[in-house]
Amino acid sequence: MRKGSGSGWAGAVVLAAAAAVAALAPAARADGCKACGQDMFCASVVRGASLCIGSGDACLMGGRCGHPGPGPVWGDAFAMIQLSVLEAPGGPAFEGGARVLRGAGPLAVGREAGRLAREASGGAGADPEIVFSGVGEGEGVTVAFRSRLGDGFTLRRDADGRGARVTIRAVNAGRPGRLLARERLEERDVLAVRVRLDGRPRVVLVAAPTLERSEGQGLEREARLALRGANGARLGASEVPFEMVPVDD
Repeated sequence: MRKGSGSGWAGAVVLAAAAAVAALAPAARADGCKACGQDMFCASVVRGASLCIGSGDACLMGGRCGHPGPGPVWGDAFAMIQLSVLEAPGGPAFEGGARVLRGAGPLAVGREAGRLAREASGGAGADPEIVFSGVGEGEGVTVAFRSRLGDGFTLRRDADGRGARVTIRAVNAGRPGRLLARERLEERDVLAVRVRLDGRPRVVLVAAPTLERSEGQGLEREARLALRGANGARLGASEVPFEMVPVDD
């Protein structure tokens, strides 16, 4: 969903409701839930979603949080997710369809995501076009990024030290399927995975540092600055070509 829209294919988000949650919620707790704010980034709230990713132009959230039963328990840690979806670049395919870029740097969003996707594919050609690039927070929940065609991928993040264990599966006919990647990422690592989304080959980049909250908030501010204008590169694109929904493991 883009700014100025009341609804969109990103069905996990409704702008009016998300903005109301962010505006009316009590003061955030360190282990609070997340919701989409009016700026199309994620804000801490007492009741909201267990995973949220925002780009400044679109915001996705999913997984129940702030209710009796299982939910995120992050303590003082910032369970960051930097997620970028790009057109598949030219060059040789990753061996096995996935590759970890070790020590790639603190940021994997915006134009930096294009450079990293090109590097993961062998470094040939121009940086690929960004489909979606955003930053947020979430832990211990699996979500599916699913197109109208029923294809896409799932993402799960589980904190491990200052990094995380990240699992990505293919989505076929609307349901999770083949394992594409299961990797432990250090705080400066980036996972690149080839997926099929909206009937086209794409590349997904994921960085998942687990940081002290103040440190994570500082890096999130840097990521938001890096995202300014990056998602607007898709001329004529009016909405994100997928929705984000929670799925059972």
